Amino acid sequence: MPASKSTKLNLTGSVIDGRYRLIRILGSGSFGVVYRAIDLRAPIEARDRAIKFVSKAGRKDSSIATLRKEMTLHKRVSHLPNVITLHDAYEVADYFVFVMDYCSGGDLGNYLAECGQFTDTEEVKKVILTLLDTVAALHEEGIYHRDLKPHNILISRDRTQVFLADFGLASDISEYEFACGTMAYMPPGMLRKPNAGKADMWALGLILLNMVSGGIPWRRASRISDTFAEFVDDPNYLLQCIPLSTGANRIIRRMLRANPLIRANIADVRAMILELDSFWRSYDEAA
Repeated sequence: MPASKSTKLNLTGSVIDGRYRLIRILGSGSFGVVYRAIDLRAPIEARDRAIKFVSKAGRKDSSIATLRKEMTLHKRVSHLPNVITLHDAYEVADYFVFVMDYCSGGDLGNYLAECGQFTDTEEVKKVILTLLDTVAALHEEGIYHRDLKPHNILISRDRTQVFLADFGLASDISEYEFACGTMAYMPPGMLRKPNAGKADMWALGLILLNMVSGGIPWRRASRISDTFAEFVDDPNYLLQCIPLSTGANRIIRRMLRANPLIRANIADVRAMILELDSFWRSYDEAA
């Protein structure tokens, strides 16, 4: 079948498994390619798919095992409302194949890069509350994402819906066996193998900060970074850099406590966000 051929070949227009027509390439990298596709057997209004082909070539046995685990864990949580639906996942001789729903708005990372920060409090609330609820549902299933970041959050074109994607580093073990994730979104103390649930909360705090400010002030959560050291030492550091409201600053700092034992839990953060009037400083606060 075409899925066993090199990703260097353009498979646009091909039909795989007798049902998925590949429309165009959405993205590609050294180990694979993602196509926009349609499911010829699905109803017209629900046939859009994204199909990821991941090459086995050059991968160690441990990497192959990780991909198999990704398939297993994503299948376990695919039924959750705001996890991107995994319709099918299988492997052939040279590839792993993941068939997922297609999200027309791309990912949150690209949106922030192109458009900058969000500017509407209710819109931010809807996105972050959905993410909190979805991560809570994952944790209830005994699964920890461990690579939460804007590029792993898919959005609808009108930004009314968001979906978690990419379970490549997900685990059903609550303690880290080894440090992993995307450096900018990893909590401090990763070498001490922190709790994966608390690490997910840390990443959610940085996603929220990114949404309301258009970026995060450090590349790594380490005292080697002057900005991170200042953030830890000065409760008002973010207020001096970003026009946040005091309430938003309080929430973000609770989510980004360096000590995971006193980092806020999802229920508390959810309650604080519901009570918040604005993520940004009012005229009276600025005066």
